Amino acid sequence: VIAVQNTKEWRALCGALGVVELADEERFATNEGRVTNGAELDEHIAAATRRLDSEDLIGRLESAGLAWGRLNDLFAVLDHPQLAARHRWATVQTPNGSFEALRPPIDIEGIEVEMSRVPRLGEHTAAVLDWLSDPPVAASE
Repeated sequence: VIAVQNTKEWRALCGALGVVELADEERFATNEGRVTNGAELDEHIAAATRRLDSEDLIGRLESAGLAWGRLNDLFAVLDHPQLAARHRWATVQTPNGSFEALRPPIDIEGIEVEMSRVPRLGEHTAAVLDWLSDPPVAASE
């Protein structure tokens, strides 16, 4: 994912991708033109990026000072170093031993999230069925 926010960045992107001729092309010279001709522009950008491997592309974007983000698959997300650096993992007990689970995405200062154990299969079935057979009456009723 590449973000271009103004004409200066547009020109930097064209240079980074080696398509400097696009920078001055009338259809793409302004933000309005780039939006209006977005489908065609996407084809040009896709063709330019296909010529580069990921590391080369990232290096060029970084050198040009452009905003970018990598689209990760699930395994890359789970292995992302920021999850460990920000202490997003917690050990949870299960009937089959412990495992690492992701903490909820939001921390509230002064409140520690309780990562309860995972119940065994059927552990709460009787309590849930009892509740369903005689649910509590809402205060407004």
